[in-house]
Amino acid sequence: MKVFVLDVPFSAKDEARKYKCWWDADNKRWEYRNEKKYESDNEVKLFVDTYTRVNLIASFDDKDEIKTNSGRWDAVEKAWYTYKGNEALKKFMPIEDKKIKKIKKVKNETEKLKITIPSEEEVLTEYNNLEASYKDNTDDSYYKFKKAALESEYKSHQTYYQNC
Repeated sequence: MKVFVLDVPFSAKDEARKYKCWWDADNKRWEYRNEKKYESDNEVKLFVDTYTRVNLIASFDDKDEIKTNSGRWDAVEKAWYTYKGNEALKKFMPIEDKKIKKIKKVKNETEKLKITIPSEEEVLTEYNNLEASYKDNTDDSYYKFKKAALESEYKSHQTYYQNC
């Protein structure tokens, strides 16, 4: 379950309660936990995005631009921040690299399924062993079928390694 940590001012606490946000007294912060409603209800999404804090990636020279577009300085974290819905400071917000995200997803899926992907050497070794055993065998159709299967497996592994 995704938890949205909100930076809600005291003056907006009643509005936060209206959208089913709750105050975490231990961590002294507002949280929103209903991810399905966040995705489906635009009014809730607007409220949550208005108060979801995002640290900015900016240099000292950018501070004036950040200040004029309602960015704030956090002295504890020593970072500039704004809220997710602030479009004026979008260029300073961190960008998630889609390729890294995709690789992590594939890695997690293979770990869940406990799939081991053989290396190129293992596939080639099996291919060479099959070729050696063919010389002793007379069944030509089985050899051709097995050879085609190994070649397609080798090509699929090459594609997999190139995409990573």
